[in-house]
Amino acid sequence: MRVLGIVGSPRRGGNTDVLVERVLAGAWAHGIETEKVLLGELDIGPCRACYSCADSGQCVVGDDFHALLEKALDSVGIVLGSPMYVGTVTAQMKAFVDRVDCSQVEMVRVPSGEVRFRSRHRGRFGVVVAICDLSPLNELRHCARVMEACLRDLGANTVDEVLAQRLSDVGDVRKRPELLARAFRAGERLAAAIRGGEMG
Repeated sequence: MRVLGIVGSPRRGGNTDVLVERVLAGAWAHGIETEKVLLGELDIGPCRACYSCADSGQCVVGDDFHALLEKALDSVGIVLGSPMYVGTVTAQMKAFVDRVDCSQVEMVRVPSGEVRFRSRHRGRFGVVVAICDLSPLNELRHCARVMEACLRDLGANTVDEVLAQRLSDVGDVRKRPELLARAFRAGERLAAAIRGGEMG
């Protein structure tokens, strides 16, 4: 069993990176293997809207997306983290979100004739980490919703989210022990969901 952490911040060692690591530490403390990937260190381009993936579920753009998607689909837990840039996730995270949505969601027609969208996958669990500096909480929640939509596309139920304001400079989060503890507890909740139990 593995939990994969995907960091959308372009800064290694930044506040988002640290919080995602704390979530992973919470899962690891309960015997779950973990791995972390930084999107800023991968080559993942934007969706080209070519619709080649519509039937096959396979994106035809040749970059690092394919290997990362395979890792995500081989994981029982996924942690997505991003700072908020102009009201939403970073460009790095948005490229990943769009590519997942296009290739891993299928259209189905229900008996009423209505067309609905559903993930090609099931059986995973996820946690979202979203941070900002001075933006209002409702905007930060929007940023989190974008990542939660990506988790749904990957067949993952979101079991917790870590929303953190007033973080700007690298290392700010290390001065906030309550946030570090909150992220660790989110990892514990993720481990509990994976193992089918409950933690208070």
